[in-house]
Amino acid sequence: MASLFPEPNERSIWRSSKILVIVVGLLIFVRLFLYQHFLIPSGSMIPTLLIGDMIIVDKSAYGYSKYGMPFHLSFFNGRKWAKMPKRGDIVVFNNPQNEKIDFVKRCIGLPGDRIKFDYGILSINGVKCAYQPVEPYRFFDDEDKQVKMVNQYEETLDNGLKHNIIVVKDSPEERANDSAHNTYEIVVPENHFLPIGDNRNRSWDGRFFGPIHMDRLIGKGRYILMSFTFEFSGELKNPLTWWKLKLYPRFSRFGIVPV
Repeated sequence: MASLFPEPNERSIWRSSKILVIVVGLLIFVRLFLYQHFLIPSGSMIPTLLIGDMIIVDKSAYGYSKYGMPFHLSFFNGRKWAKMPKRGDIVVFNNPQNEKIDFVKRCIGLPGDRIKFDYGILSINGVKCAYQPVEPYRFFDDEDKQVKMVNQYEETLDNGLKHNIIVVKDSPEERANDSAHNTYEIVVPENHFLPIGDNRNRSWDGRFFGPIHMDRLIGKGRYILMSFTFEFSGELKNPLTWWKLKLYPRFSRFGIVPV
């Protein structure tokens, strides 16, 4: 009786192997030079990006440098096909204080800009940004280990871009005394940018470590691929407890474009 599934011959095996090699090559090319995923590990960009969001990063948006390459392999010096980010872009960049870590923040300052915070109000080149209160935000504060309602504002940048921020420390005394609310004037040097988090009191950003060289740009956050909240009662250092990790999808965030 003839088999319903004929034995593969050398030609069909060779054809399948070539297709597999091409597909794998294309996936590697896309990962290295076009897009990569980035899992949001902290709350510094709340409310725009949440812990557990997985964003797709466009690596071609600003050109290429070694910081966008695996293991920071240096195939060339500087940045090739360099493009300038726009104010308000969500950018992924390499941390100059620890090259093993990448950050995601909002690009606020561009070369030549003068950036200053007074009582929590952002000024760009001497012009204060506009703020509109919106509904309070339910926020889990890692410092206090409790859920609290915090003030949320729509911030309008000088180019008209509107986005929401949250302010955990928002009393008059906190606005007057907190270092995140009050900075010296930061002048952004040539070929640098200034990144700031949308969670204004819980973000380690350019207010504290200064402007970042453009070479450290990895790409632009384009959209949220998927998002999960999770519960974990085990210990990260003990793989035998990893089964205690429970993931819950936030379907409403799948595929959205963060602004």
